Parts: sequence; structure tokens; C-alpha cells
Amino acid sequence: MSAARENRVLVFARVAPTSSPERCLISVSDSSLELRRGAPHAPRRYAFDGAFWPEATQCDVFRAVAQPLVDDVLAGWNATCLAYGQTGRCVAGRAWR
Repeated sequence: MSAARENRVLVFARVAPTSSPERCLISVSDSSLELRRGAPHAPRRYAFDGAFWPEATQCDVFRAVAQPLVDDVLAGWNATCLAYGQTGRCVAGRAWR
């Protein structure tokens, strides 16, 4: 059963590549991210319903996050997909925002 039918909020994270040597993505699992903020800091793990590496494509994210909601809407359920953060990406020469 999907999230729309369960009446619950799901949280997914997609990590953007970082150019800062102080911030380091250590690992991504199906449901968590492990990050290190500089050498003296211990790694921290953050839990989500799903997590994506920076290399994940828009299609990967759509299929995992939004497609189940679209299917539920077409079946008559209510659903909302809210994106927070830097969501603009250049796709085929066009910036989507």
C-alpha cells in the first residue's frame, strides 16, 4: 500500500555534490545518509524513508518518490509531493525549476 493510502508523510533525501573538502558524504543506504563535516568531527547518520546518491538521475528519483503518488492520484486518492532545497537541474539544455 502506498503512502497516500496510508495517510503518512514520507521523507526522501537526494545529496547534491559538494565542492567543499570539509564536507564529506561517506555512505548512502536505502534509508540513510552518513556525513562527515571536516576531519575533527565524527560521522553522523541521518535516517530517511529513502536516500539517493548524487549520481541518481531525475528519472530514478521520480520513479521512487513521485510515480507512486501519481498512480494514487489517478486511482482517486489525494497526494502531495513537496520538494525543498535546490531543485533546479539542467536537463537537455533547459533548467527545470
